Amino acid sequence: MNKQQKIPTPVTPTLIIETISGDLVIRGGAPSEVQIDYDEELEVRVEEHKIYLHCNSDCTITAPIASALTLQQAEGDVRIESILGELQIEEINGDAQLHNVGALKLEQVHGDLVLQKAEHDVQIENVGGDARINGVQGNCVASSDGDLSLQQVAHNVQIENAGGDARISNVQGNCNVTAGGDLSLQQVLGVIKAEAGGDATLRLPLQAGAACQVEAGGDITCRLPESASVVIQATSGGEIELKRLPAPMRRVEHTLAITLGAGDAALQLTAGGDIKLIGQSGEPAGANPFGSDFGASFGAEFGQEFGAEFGTRAAEFAQQVAGQVERQMEHLVRHLDTKLADFGSSDEIAVRVQEKVQGAMRRAEEKIAEAMRHAEERARTAEERAARAAERQERRSQWRGAPPPRPPHVVHAPHAPHVPHAPHAPQAVTPINEDERRMILRMVSEGKISVEQADQLLAALGGQAKPAAQ
Repeated sequence: MNKQQKIPTPVTPTLIIETISGDLVIRGGAPSEVQIDYDEELEVRVEEHKIYLHCNSDCTITAPIASALTLQQAEGDVRIESILGELQIEEINGDAQLHNVGALKLEQVHGDLVLQKAEHDVQIENVGGDARINGVQGNCVASSDGDLSLQQVAHNVQIENAGGDARISNVQGNCNVTAGGDLSLQQVLGVIKAEAGGDATLRLPLQAGAACQVEAGGDITCRLPESASVVIQATSGGEIELKRLPAPMRRVEHTLAITLGAGDAALQLTAGGDIKLIGQSGEPAGANPFGSDFGASFGAEFGQEFGAEFGTRAAEFAQQVAGQVERQMEHLVRHLDTKLADFGSSDEIAVRVQEKVQGAMRRAEEKIAEAMRHAEERARTAEERAARAAERQERRSQWRGAPPPRPPHVVHAPHAPHVPHAPHAPQAVTPINEDERRMILRMVSEGKISVEQADQLLAALGGQAKPAAQ
């Protein structure tokens, strides 16, 4: 950008951006002026504390942190940082990245949205692509045609529609959500009402007085404290299974009505597939959503289910990751093709969109290659572990079938009594290392895999706790 204009302002000006033909960047920082960097055709007019502007090129604006902002239309991408006044955004034709902003009302983003830290209420009417929201100090209302990820909300959440998958965690208030794909809810403290077209994964504290109603077209897996005090009503198209819960039954067909403890909370689940209810020990409200027994409990839960199939499961998991990336790429390409058609025949816009498609495809190919390479390596390691485990099991079986040999004696000094060696504990399976565990957790937090897939992968790769020495 080779042109610049500076406008003296009070500390709380109002910026009204009518149109931006290119990309737009707005940063808070200047104490008493608005600085505009641009390439061509900037129109500015000042009326008291309001600054109106129109620009036919890319534009970067630096303004006081307390500025209020109204953005009517931006043809390209938009990035807004550290603007704490009220933000009203009507239409962004590209992607939007908003970091450290005030109260937000956003009508339409045709691309993807990333919102990181909003100091007040957030209202997002529609995101054409995927939406990732983290850190809302007020209420949050949002809708997205793609996947939606939302975490750390101080008050209530209302997701009017998520066309893809929805992942919601750490909500201090009530949560009302509708998702066309899979749904993940973790650590929601208020009343929950949720619908999902696919599977639903729940990790709930179920405090006294809490009420949760979830309906899913697929399976439902619900983890709750072992000491939960709750009335449970469940209806499924298949089986209902209970694990590690103080219940008189372990498996029933289709319907379940049971009270745990004093029944201080209410849980109503309806699934087109199966329902699994799993108790989690030592998990207070607000705890790590993966639980303190993340590796050990899931290893015990799946037990010997994987056995010699460790390698196959790891490879299947990599194929699932690859499939997810490919589906996301198909969605992105369709979205950008539609955007290009809407824009018309502008060569500049066509080049920009094509570059985005090519860049995203390259990244997807790299992710797929990395996932397959890692799966092959882990498959080989898993097969070797399974073979060693089978050998150890065979040796233990032979040992149990014959009297054990007398242990050798060690003499510490003349005339000292003989002391036998302590028997050796069974060799433990080598647990997954911390780098691998962090990588899996990062994949979950970035939305690349679900919590259930992470559970299975940790168990398959040896993430269970070592058995105690006898």
